[in-house]
Amino acid sequence: MNYDINILIVEDLLTTRLFLRRTLRKLGYTNVVLSEDGEVALQELERKPFDLIISDWHMPKMDGLDFF
Repeated sequence: MNYDINILIVEDLLTTRLFLRRTLRKLGYTNVVLSEDGEVALQELERKPFDLIISDWHMPKMDGLDFF
């Protein structure tokens, strides 16, 4: 299995972001980027492509539905 994929986590709660990153790293995924809302996530997407995006639905500024 290829664990060398880029993952973006879009979540406004810091504890949830950190939990998801820690869980993914324990599973062997090391390329995990954290973003606190949709606006910041769009900036990250301009920098590099992601293979998987995990997004919260309800967030300030730009929610998950608007982000997609």
